[in-house]
Amino acid sequence: MSEITRQTFNLLALSAIERMGIGAQFTLLAKVNLNQELEEIVENLNTAYQPLHLPCGLINPHDLEEAKDFAQREHEKASEQGIKILSILDEDYPECLRYSPYVRPILQIKGPLPKAQAKLVSVVGGAQVTEHGTLITQRICEYLIKEGCQLVSTLTEGCNATVHKCALDADSPSIAILGHGHNFMHPKENDSLAAAIVASGGTIISPFSFYTDAKPKLYGYAFKLLGAISKGTILVQSGVGDLMLNAAHAALVCNHHLGIISPTAYDRQANFNAVSANLRLCDKNSFHALPTIGLHNLREEGLNYLKKVEIIESKADYEKILSWY
Repeated sequence: MSEITRQTFNLLALSAIERMGIGAQFTLLAKVNLNQELEEIVENLNTAYQPLHLPCGLINPHDLEEAKDFAQREHEKASEQGIKILSILDEDYPECLRYSPYVRPILQIKGPLPKAQAKLVSVVGGAQVTEHGTLITQRICEYLIKEGCQLVSTLTEGCNATVHKCALDADSPSIAILGHGHNFMHPKENDSLAAAIVASGGTIISPFSFYTDAKPKLYGYAFKLLGAISKGTILVQSGVGDLMLNAAHAALVCNHHLGIISPTAYDRQANFNAVSANLRLCDKNSFHALPTIGLHNLREEGLNYLKKVEIIESKADYEKILSWY
């Protein structure tokens, strides 16, 4: 069975308590010594730590036993599949996420941990990618791999699956971020792709518990993690309001770089919705339109954020990406 530190096991157990959400977990991390017996922690939470005003209220013995059972099941299933369960308290927690605004208290990671010195580049696009979008994804991924970059994307359909397939073809380990738990792959067709990523030395990261189902809101967070984990994110194609815009948003909030692929003349003329957000983002003077494409919190500081945006119109612009590192 793979190792899990006592403090991470305890945090995992407490995360199963009703109303012990992410905010409450960070309160525990800041105020409570989690490197004790779980029963002792709960006793303190019910007495000495009451001024913390945790939303879960008092924790009764029945809830405590269920929480311990939950953590044990998670640990056992993770061990069976070679998954490491790490909390932000662990030394092995990925440094590229430890100080991010989108940090998650617990990650479940299958495969090697991301190296601190790796040149991570997140490449993201829609499931309904155009023919030109697929070709551009392949070209830019091939270029980045040759320049020693490690690719990061989700394991969704379309552009994002293409990113991992390009990495596999080049024998380059990639990193996939899930919008659900490790218990299954969504879409199901990507089961073999996920297995190939791990077999090639790549990594699959889930910020959710093992049995967490796929939901749009969770995919939104997965895309945010994409923008946070890398110093630069490339938006190949996105429609107005698409979930992958969360990656663009997170990249700019984290003061990272954002590369916007300028749609081809054909895709512009065809007026494909798949490139509608890219079209607007390519106009740096239209930052007042950011809320209309789903980037709601960037308007006030729009000009400052957009200084981090690079418009990529052709292969000649690929070198701009290398200047991010």
